[in-house]
Amino acid sequence: MFSGFVRYTILRLLAFFVCLLLLSLIPWMRENVLVLVLIAATVSMVISLVFLNGPREQLSEQLAERIEHRLEHKQAAHDKRHPGQHRAADEHIEDAEAAQSGQSGQGAANEQYR
Repeated sequence: MFSGFVRYTILRLLAFFVCLLLLSLIPWMRENVLVLVLIAATVSMVISLVFLNGPREQLSEQLAERIEHRLEHKQAAHDKRHPGQHRAADEHIEDAEAAQSGQSGQGAANEQYR
């Protein structure tokens, strides 16, 4: 129904306001509004860390998928504008890796025959 971000934000705000309401029932807390808000924020943060793990994981997965999709879209757009450029760079990297592994493999083989 709601996106992960909206759901998680609503649950965090709900935790904060419930803590604020419960702490405001303490008579001396009503006199110190700043202390009341700070303690409510701290307690709600701890509550959200413990009890909102599922929604936080879901939000994290959604954000990771969104970032991955944007990167793929950006790479596809770049490949359309500059065809062949990306492949040439990949081939150059692969050639360098093959040359390096060939040298290290050859050096290991020479060490074996000494």
